[in-house]
Amino acid sequence: MKKFENKEIVKSIKIIIVFLFFLGGIIWFYIHDSNQLKEESMYTKGVITGTFAGAKVESLVRFEFYANNNKYISSDGYSIRDDEFNIGDTCFVEYAKTNPKNCCLVKVVVGGNKVIKIQRLKQPKEDTIFYPPNLKYLNRKKV
Repeated sequence: MKKFENKEIVKSIKIIIVFLFFLGGIIWFYIHDSNQLKEESMYTKGVITGTFAGAKVESLVRFEFYANNNKYISSDGYSIRDDEFNIGDTCFVEYAKTNPKNCCLVKVVVGGNKVIKIQRLKQPKEDTIFYPPNLKYLNRKKV
C-alpha cells in the first residue's frame, strides 16, 4: 500500500515539474519577444488588409508590411469602440530588426484610449478628378 502511495506522489510531482517547465517556457518566450521588440525596434508603414474575430472574442486587424525586401503578414488587436479605420488605410508597424515576424501596430493615446495610428486614404474631391477625353470621338475616321 505504501509503495502505491509513493508512486502516486512521484507521478504527481513529475506532472507538476513538467507543467512548471512548460509554463516557464511560455513566459520566457513572451519576455524574450517583448525585450527583442524594445531593443531592436524598427518602424515602417504597412497596409490594413482586413479584420476578423480572434479566439477569445477579440477583434483583430490583419496588416501587411515589407521589411528587408520581404513581405510579412501579421495581426494585432484593436478596439471596436475606439479605433476607426478602413481596409487599405496605411498603418505604422513596429518590428524587431532581426526578427520582423515579431511585430505590432503602433498605437497612440487619444482621449485616454490607445488607438491604432493610421494614415487615412484620401478620397479625391469630385472637382479635382480628371476625366480623360472620350477617345472614341478622337479616333474617328474622317469622311
